[in-house]
Amino acid sequence: MIGVSWEQFSQYLYIERKLDQSNDQSYRSRFRVIVNYFQNCPFDKQGVNGFFSFLIQRELRNQTLNNYLKLLKHLCRFQELNFLDGYSYFKRQEIQYRILSTEEVKKLIACYIEYTRCDSLTVNRRYQVAISTLCQTGLRIGELCALQWDKGDVQPDRIVIRPEIAKNDKGREVYVTEKLYTDICSLPKSLYVFGTERGKMLPATFNSELRRRADYLGFKDWEKIHAHQLRHYFATEAICNRKMPIEIVSKILGHSDCGITSRIYSHVSLDDQKLIIETNPLAIQGMGFERVKEMIEQLGNILSYTKYPTRLHKEKDIIILQSQDV
Repeated sequence: MIGVSWEQFSQYLYIERKLDQSNDQSYRSRFRVIVNYFQNCPFDKQGVNGFFSFLIQRELRNQTLNNYLKLLKHLCRFQELNFLDGYSYFKRQEIQYRILSTEEVKKLIACYIEYTRCDSLTVNRRYQVAISTLCQTGLRIGELCALQWDKGDVQPDRIVIRPEIAKNDKGREVYVTEKLYTDICSLPKSLYVFGTERGKMLPATFNSELRRRADYLGFKDWEKIHAHQLRHYFATEAICNRKMPIEIVSKILGHSDCGITSRIYSHVSLDDQKLIIETNPLAIQGMGFERVKEMIEQLGNILSYTKYPTRLHKEKDIIILQSQDV
């Protein structure tokens, strides 16, 4: 049995461990599952092994298992227990994303569902704008739900992700179009941009609504659809169709380094990869100047996003890409 209340434990998490309080609902939910399980089970290493066997039977992802393990380790430190020291985290799984098509995204945004207990027009409008925002900005669902009006998070040309609501504690700004800004401002005002008079919208609530719409529209594997696929859609569009450099996509998504972006979006087509790799200065030695020039022209979109304009010149048999500012 765990003789600790949530009120006591949450003070430790937020004051001493400085965890992000915007995730309070998730922490509270996991704590409730832990307390319920250990009501009739000793809280020791053997009991924890049994707890994870119970979770694995529910077919939870390794990332979710690790979230429980992190909370359990905090709980042990709070009670000055050390039996979880050295307890290994679950190996990261390679996630196979269900890639949404542009047509599917448009249908999700346009979908209108009748509700019996609330104003259908208002609810549909909130979810339509939320889906559109995720697809156009690549925000994480937790970041979207945490946006507040009085913090200045939404501005005419950008959305500001404050460090305290970002996953890696690194703030960033993401450009928004005038139309998207107008759409966001048209929502009923509350403390949270996408919230209601009862409080902020929860990621779990959004995912349930997203799956409900996908089911209503007859999407294949609708039960596997979730908010992160809208962020994934944004990145796929940027990399594959708009040929945006991975460094810029990584910055927009708020990844801590480009390696994360490259690993997650490794499905970029072979043709896209070939076009980018073959124009690397280290790969074009010995190629004809005209051929290289032709390939560079094909990369117009990519070069337009680089910080420094580039030019080509030829020295002996080597083609060199050089910044004009050097």
